[in-house]
Amino acid sequence: MLKQSKYFKNNKKHLLFLKLIIVLISYSYIAYKLLEYSNLWNKFSTEFDINTAKYNILLSAFLLMPLNWLLESTKWKILLTDIEKISIIKSLKSIFVGLSFAIITPNRIGEFVGRPVLLKKENRISASLATFVGSLSQTIITLSLGILALILFFRSSSAIFISKNQYIIFIIFSILLLILISLIFFKPKIWKYLTSKINLLKKWAYKFDFASNYKSTVLIKVLSLSLLRYFVFFSQFFLLLKFFGVEISITEAFISIALNYLFLFAIPSFALAEIGIRGSVAIFFIGIFINNDLAILISSISLWIINLALPAIIGSIYLVKRKFY
Repeated sequence: MLKQSKYFKNNKKHLLFLKLIIVLISYSYIAYKLLEYSNLWNKFSTEFDINTAKYNILLSAFLLMPLNWLLESTKWKILLTDIEKISIIKSLKSIFVGLSFAIITPNRIGEFVGRPVLLKKENRISASLATFVGSLSQTIITLSLGILALILFFRSSSAIFISKNQYIIFIIFSILLLILISLIFFKPKIWKYLTSKINLLKKWAYKFDFASNYKSTVLIKVLSLSLLRYFVFFSQFFLLLKFFGVEISITEAFISIALNYLFLFAIPSFALAEIGIRGSVAIFFIGIFINNDLAILISSISLWIINLALPAIIGSIYLVKRKFY
């Protein structure tokens, strides 16, 4: 009995240490990124004129953040229905905790580990798959609207940066990838089959049984929520561009922002480089229509702060408080 008590205390210490390390790395990363681009803010602020109308634009971009995460928490709550019943508030907390893991891992894969932390221990593996299903739904929307933007761009712009053959190949590849991901998304029984065939996952195969119960109506609802989230992302980016003085039409903004998200999906990134990659990709595509690189870069950084850095800080608070052993 004494040994069990000692083991439990040691386990508690290890988990507390792990949580503190995750929080410390998250905060350090956010601070590092803000300091890295502080010169840009200083340079821009000397030329930037703020008025009441612009404050309202910035406020609107911030107010869309809770809507964004409300949509995501609703989506995840739906996906967890057959795993664990949770409230919208708990779903929201879980998503923020997931972001505190995501911000310090390549391609945000830490989210699949972090998001289920607030759930019951026996449900965490299943919840990781549910997180992945939700991520697939967002990918389908990103690919679909990205392909549409690419078609519109080549039909309406003379600023072609790849040849016609490369364009056709990219379109075909994107459509095939979209079909493949959609097949996996709408046929969740595939997961049960795959896990039963992979030796490493066989012992957890039963935890993926819930995926076979996803009905098409539920998956369409999840996909619809992902579409709404996409337009929230777009609206935030568009508003921030307007706030920082980028004069761009709604059509040009849709094309360039959709291409921006499409190519970001295709580029593997590590956390320490992600914000730089996001900024450079945004400058490339939005810069096709508007020559204001500094404002575009600051808009991209601001979007990162609003949608990732701030929620990750909130999530780290829940992570420290949570006893998940």
